[in-house]
Amino acid sequence: MKSVFVCIVFLANFNLIFAQSTGELLHREALANIEQGKYGEAIELLNRFISANPQNPEGFNLRGKCFEKRGLYEQALYDYRSALKLDPDNSKFQSNISRVTEEFNKLLYNDISGYKREIAINPEVACNYLEIGKCYKKLGEWQEAENWYDKYLKREEASSDEILRYTEILAKNGHISKGEPILKRYTKKDPDDHRLWSRYGYFTMWLGKKKIALEAFENALKLRPYFKEAMDGYDLVRGKGYVYTINDTTSRYNYGLPIKRRYKPYPIDNYYQKLKKNPEDISTRYLLIDELVKNNRYEEAVDQLNFLDGLKIQDDRLDGLRAEVLDKREKYYDSQIASLELKLSSKAEDKKIIFELVEYYSLKEDYLKANMLLSDYLLHHPEDYEVRYKKAVMLSRAGNLSDATREMEIVISHSPSNIDYKLLYGQLLVWTNENLDVAEENLSEVLKYKPDNLNAMIALSNLYFQRNDLISAQKYVNEGLVINLSDKDLLQLNKSIEIQKTINAKNELYNLLEKAREYVFRKKCEQAITYYNIYFEKPGADPYLKKELAEAYLCNNNYYDALMIYGDLVNEFPGDYSLFKQRAKIYYWSGDSLSALNEFEKLSRIDKDDAEVKLFLGDSYMKVKDYKNARKVYEELLAISPTSHILQTRMKWLGNEGLDDNSISTFPTYFSLIPDASYFTDNVDFTYSTQGLRAELGVTSYLSLSVSGYLGYVSSESERLNLNLFRADAYLKFTKYVTGQFGAGILNFKNVKRSDLFSASIKAEKEKKYKFEATFTSADAIHLLYSPYLVNVRLNANYILLSGKYITNEAILLAADFAYISVSDNNQGNRLNLKVGKVFDEIFSIGYEYYYYNFKTESDLYWSPKNFEVHSGWIDWNAINENNFNLQLSAKVGYDPRDSYVVKEFDGIFNCKFTDNFTLQMRSSFGSSVKFNQGYNSVSFGVTAYWTL
Repeated sequence: MKSVFVCIVFLANFNLIFAQSTGELLHREALANIEQGKYGEAIELLNRFISANPQNPEGFNLRGKCFEKRGLYEQALYDYRSALKLDPDNSKFQSNISRVTEEFNKLLYNDISGYKREIAINPEVACNYLEIGKCYKKLGEWQEAENWYDKYLKREEASSDEILRYTEILAKNGHISKGEPILKRYTKKDPDDHRLWSRYGYFTMWLGKKKIALEAFENALKLRPYFKEAMDGYDLVRGKGYVYTINDTTSRYNYGLPIKRRYKPYPIDNYYQKLKKNPEDISTRYLLIDELVKNNRYEEAVDQLNFLDGLKIQDDRLDGLRAEVLDKREKYYDSQIASLELKLSSKAEDKKIIFELVEYYSLKEDYLKANMLLSDYLLHHPEDYEVRYKKAVMLSRAGNLSDATREMEIVISHSPSNIDYKLLYGQLLVWTNENLDVAEENLSEVLKYKPDNLNAMIALSNLYFQRNDLISAQKYVNEGLVINLSDKDLLQLNKSIEIQKTINAKNELYNLLEKAREYVFRKKCEQAITYYNIYFEKPGADPYLKKELAEAYLCNNNYYDALMIYGDLVNEFPGDYSLFKQRAKIYYWSGDSLSALNEFEKLSRIDKDDAEVKLFLGDSYMKVKDYKNARKVYEELLAISPTSHILQTRMKWLGNEGLDDNSISTFPTYFSLIPDASYFTDNVDFTYSTQGLRAELGVTSYLSLSVSGYLGYVSSESERLNLNLFRADAYLKFTKYVTGQFGAGILNFKNVKRSDLFSASIKAEKEKKYKFEATFTSADAIHLLYSPYLVNVRLNANYILLSGKYITNEAILLAADFAYISVSDNNQGNRLNLKVGKVFDEIFSIGYEYYYYNFKTESDLYWSPKNFEVHSGWIDWNAINENNFNLQLSAKVGYDPRDSYVVKEFDGIFNCKFTDNFTLQMRSSFGSSVKFNQGYNSVSFGVTAYWTL
């Protein structure tokens, strides 16, 4: 009974226990590759690790590290943020985010700071003002860009390219009147530039000078007949409804026209140009570093040193130069900070000084001081949203995205139309992967007013990438690349999108496969076949998995298609023993016994120790009625496993078949002793109890005989009558699915005339598919009607039962019982029971039942109702289904409309197989209904042991 106790405890504390995941192996292999610098291989392993362990932040963190090492900062940032989202308090993840975010945000601001330093050294160099204007243009800060262009134009005559860029800025700011005379002068200065004529046409058209605009567009089209910008303007000025979009017609998009330089290239620009053509020009890179240091552009100098590190050159100068640059940078920043702190001591609320000082703190990555300085200012000026915005910028650079988002929520609530605020707020929401709908709304507003804002495009692309909307993400990447073809973020996103497309395709394949497998598991074979066929039509499908499609066909009893698939597989994978073995099994299941026998004979010669193949070989011999060889195979297997229940059963099926003339007979095929006891009682004081023993003998594989004897009693409130029962039965097996039973016996009551007992039945059953049965029983009425008023009354009753059950391919259960009862007091009745339900995973069923019971005459001796009916809901549960234990539970709750009574019934059957020769079965039942015009409750118990000798 210890095993039974363990089984019950296991059921009460039901937990799913899985084997150790392969995730640990993937994790170890990824770490090994990272240590060897094999980041690409590590990423592939971590992709699989993350798929298997999506809640483990370490997978995202390690993959982010790999992306960072490969320079893929965008993907690194995504993974670090994913890791932090899973483990919000992890300081290592926060540090990683801070470091990578810094790389994204500092480049343009560093350029601006560098050029401002150049201006401080020599304010007469016009190109520095120009470059600052370009930077602000790229940042989308149009008014600031216009201011710096104005300063540039005061110092130098601009090229046509720069005038086009400048007028684009003027158009963005709505300063059309300011741009029109400038374009008029430049069309006279350079009358062969079609771009200037086209731009002049738009400016004059916007000012209402349509005639001049028409001439300008015509001049542009004479110079370049299919210049689309001019064609659109020409149509528009004539009343056609085209919408003009300002295009960047500067040197990057000047249709191949030569760039006219009006100034001598600055050394730093000159070195950058050389390195662009030849990135491995080491000597020029050293000169560039020297020049950058001279001009206090230390961040750019460090970038160049990092580039040299990446080249892994053997140069003793490099380490010394790095130390020198870092030392000078440190001293320069410290001196600037000291100077600004001194100024701030006398001008504590000078925002310009505060902002400059905050920038230097940021360059030194001293975000604590930067934020403290801004926070102190906000204590006295809480409604200065420009400073609060600056604080949000600093917090985001420090990787403190949550606090930065909270600051921006305050800022945006008071200045909802500020485009810069909308941009940062949208970016923060994207970086934290929160409120993406709000982020989308804000970033779309930015692009509405600043269509070429690269940062907004990048953020929106990231947003759609996070949603896995790759079409929208690619759209914004493409638009951004038109503006800046070399932008690292966009190039990175482009790669990420391509990678994700591949991942999505694989996921789509995997989802199709899992859907097909799920349908197979649920025995929905047609749906499974449909999904498998869709899967195999896709590129990248694994052809070896066609064996799963074959299993789906088997689920549908379609052996032909399953065999066709396995025929293709064995040709494609000729060395795969398991494929040949499965094909042989399908031949056997399909009924092609000769082909199965031929295949299993070949397989047994390949692997003589494969016990499963030998068992199928013996079964195949039996199928073709070669009993001698079947017996030989079974005996060989029995020599290896003499206690095998399967083999002993096979030998019983053989009976005397296959024996030589001089062989010892195997009669009997089996012999069993079956003790049995049952007890029934109810609340009207009726009790029926029996205890006895049945002996069963297997004569042949198709005939068994049994004799049995029982002692017991029946009792009512006032009487008890002892009884004994003796009977003999014969059991016949007509086919694999059809069996029959015939039995006769004597039921003796103490001091009362004996009663004869007779029964016969025939049954056709296929497990988990159908069961049809016809039964006839003739016995004393108390044996069938269970009434206390029949204890001392002897009546005979005949009982005929026709029952059927069928489970469809869709796992719908249909069942019906019809019974006819005739009693020797000239009464008769019938019972109808209809059930319909759904089977889930072959262990759980639920459904509806209709019960009808009717007698011709209501008798005082036994319950014989008129038109009694119940509508019920029922449930069956195969709670434990193991090799040695089986527990089946069922319950039914219904309603009796005639008596307005709730009917209940609960049943349980428990089987425990202690050894191959001994099994114990226990039964219990409880019912509650209406009988004899009162509430009726009954309880029954039973136990049976099966002992095979």
